[in-house]
Amino acid sequence: FNYVAEACRSIRASFTGLAGSGFLALNTAGLTAWLCQATAAFRSKRYLSPMAREAISDFGPPLVILAVTAASLLPSVAALGSLTRLPVAAASGTAAAASGTAAAAAIGTAAAAGTAAVGSSLGRLCGLGRPLLVDLFALAPRWRLLAALPAVFLALLFFLDQNITVRTVNAPANKLRKGAAYHLDLLVLALLTGATSLCGLPWMCSATVESLNHIRAMTLYTTRKAPDGSTVEEPERVIETRLTGFGVHAGVLASSLALPLLSVVPLP
Repeated sequence: FNYVAEACRSIRASFTGLAGSGFLALNTAGLTAWLCQATAAFRSKRYLSPMAREAISDFGPPLVILAVTAASLLPSVAALGSLTRLPVAAASGTAAAASGTAAAAAIGTAAAAGTAAVGSSLGRLCGLGRPLLVDLFALAPRWRLLAALPAVFLALLFFLDQNITVRTVNAPANKLRKGAAYHLDLLVLALLTGATSLCGLPWMCSATVESLNHIRAMTLYTTRKAPDGSTVEEPERVIETRLTGFGVHAGVLASSLALPLLSVVPLP
């Protein structure tokens, strides 16, 4: 719901300027949503081969975004109005290289100065502009005590989010062969949350929708005829591998190298 509300707010804001830009944003958003729905549901169609239908269903939505982005850059489309693009803060290569060189030199200088200086240099090397470790005692004691209350609710949120996701993924209907490791999952999540908190970085949490889509993409289905004559898909087995998860996150990391390309994606 949050994504839909934010999209509607963005489309409404595009009508504050030229009407052509507003209608262009509305049509772009509607076309993208319709094509994503159509390609995601292509698995149940009767066109092409089963392997081709699986490929279109799995990779259709990102290909739709690429196609709509390419179409929005055409001169004939640009003449209809202007589209808001994805805001991406990309630093220049020269400045980034100079910053990296200076930070690397700072690490070498701080090697003999102690772990605090090394942590500060590591923070600058990572582009944080501050020491890597956050000073937890910088706040007054009363604020540290008050922070314990939202921390309890956040711990409950992490616990529920993690359990809902892993139990949905490990549902008997998915016919997974490898056993569940609920306690190990929570332990890893706790360690990652603690480490990111000490470094002042964003927390990790379960990606429920992405996890279910991953299961769907790795599932082999069989079809059978229902009593009413309709075709019903049933999961036969899931290809259980860690390579796809590693590949997805490696691709997310590699996308940081394509920031100039991401800045042309329309944001209706």
